[in-house]
Amino acid sequence: MKQKDKMIKLYSYLYKCHAFKVVLYAIGITFFVNIFFVLLFMLFGVDMNESFGRYDTGIWDFFLIALIAPFFETFIFQFMPLKLASYFRKKKTKIFFYTIILTSVLFGFMHSKSPHYMLIAFFYGLIWSSSCFMFLRRKQNPLLYTTLIHSTYNAILFSLTIVVGD
Repeated sequence: MKQKDKMIKLYSYLYKCHAFKVVLYAIGITFFVNIFFVLLFMLFGVDMNESFGRYDTGIWDFFLIALIAPFFETFIFQFMPLKLASYFRKKKTKIFFYTIILTSVLFGFMHSKSPHYMLIAFFYGLIWSSSCFMFLRRKQNPLLYTTLIHSTYNAILFSLTIVVGD
């Protein structure tokens, strides 16, 4: 089976899934990407504290990291670009693909704590933009669901930061 056929089958499967299942898959894939890169960086001796930094763990920081920032980042880097691209869909069929790649690059650059953090943020952007695209195509409130994915991921990471700490 060709790679393109596999991608079409995966897309078809996800398109038919319940929205909550797609949200859970997206969060799971985001964690998988995070774990993969953290292990890879550890293997190559990258200083994780220097690359990712530390977060303040107050209640305001939680609201900022887990609620406010994900909404605005989703709106700016996933929802609006894909919504705009949908107006040009009839003229250019690959516009969504290019939009997802471009906005993921911009999402990575926006998280410029370090090159390592930017790389991981690029992959988060790919996952979350693809999810937003899926919900946009399904007409299932892409801004809400993509923000939910991003917020849940950030909230879990924020909580782990508090639990594990230094």
